[in-house]
Amino acid sequence: MNVVRDLELPTLEEAGAQLRPVAGGDRAELERLATDWNLGSSVRRLLEALDRQQ
Repeated sequence: MNVVRDLELPTLEEAGAQLRPVAGGDRAELERLATDWNLGSSVRRLLEALDRQQ
């Protein structure tokens, strides 16, 4: 098996990614899943970071 140790990846901007806040029903569903899977603080930090992207 071959393993790549150092892989050059583009930045999010170079890759064309568009980060934006999660709103409405999608946000409610994500928060529900975070509760079900005990991911509350991690998801909360993610949502706060995305909210700052505006």
